[in-house]
Amino acid sequence: MMVTHRVGDVSAVHSDPWPREIESLALTYGVEARRLYGDMGWDDVRMRLAAGWPRLCARHGTEWEAIAPLVRNGWISARESA
Repeated sequence: MMVTHRVGDVSAVHSDPWPREIESLALTYGVEARRLYGDMGWDDVRMRLAAGWPRLCARHGTEWEAIAPLVRNGWISARESA
């Protein structure tokens, strides 16, 4: 499966550019979450994703609050491309 991401409209929470690995991981997490949770709303799954993020990204030490906008962008772009 090829996943493309649109990141231009992510609000800046993190002023420095994310390392490409983290950015890709966050966007893919959002896309895959959309596949798993389908028609649920972002607010309905946000806490589940927040709980799973530390396990997924523990070695990078990236906090959920900082990366959540990128994950949400993946979530939104998956819906738009469906």
